[in-house]
Amino acid sequence: VKGSTKPEKVTNFMITNITTTSLFLTWTAPTGLHSRYIITAAGASSANMNVTTDYANITGLTPGENYIISVSAVSYDEMTVGDSLQRKGSTRPEKVTSLIITNTTATSLFLTWAAPTGLYSYYIIDATGASSTTMNVTTNSVNILQLIPGENYSVRVSAVSYDGTTLGDSVAAKGSTRKSSAILRLSMFSSLLDIDGSDFHNLTLVQLKNIIQEQFPGVKFTVTWKGSRRS
Repeated sequence: VKGSTKPEKVTNFMITNITTTSLFLTWTAPTGLHSRYIITAAGASSANMNVTTDYANITGLTPGENYIISVSAVSYDEMTVGDSLQRKGSTRPEKVTSLIITNTTATSLFLTWAAPTGLYSYYIIDATGASSTTMNVTTNSVNILQLIPGENYSVRVSAVSYDGTTLGDSVAAKGSTRKSSAILRLSMFSSLLDIDGSDFHNLTLVQLKNIIQEQFPGVKFTVTWKGSRRS
């Protein structure tokens, strides 16, 4: 009767490179003897392969998906499979497509895009220019607010893998907020002339604040009175 001892586990198992459809693995050979390795990947799609090297490139995977990868050594006589060592890893999501800035105001840019092929969990939006902002969304559109009027912005959209661990490559678009051409007019009625000085200033500030809010929605500001008061 012939028999084989079970090979030891591999060590230093790492996922060293990731693409949208592949995971590159490396490990250190176990002590003792072995003939080859069995590699399995389980997720939205699955893969199985045999290698004799201490590395493997698993291809044909689903973009943005998380996988459980296992490596097992096989005995020298090919009869006995050793215990596996496992790691989790995610492929990189594909890029979004058809990124368009569809509407602009003095303080906002509205973006739309098409979802990438494969899987993803959410998007990261980065807008950089005279001011910067970062936000996460799960929809295929976003309205970026509180921007500066008349400024140029570069906007990037990236998808994140289904398990939230791996960021895909970004797609960029450039856009500008509208220049503000509004003329702010504050009308003072004759009835205000008979109002006490402090009340006059308070009412003036309230009216001015309301006008600014209408012209620049979403912009934070403070209105104060400077100069001499009316006696």
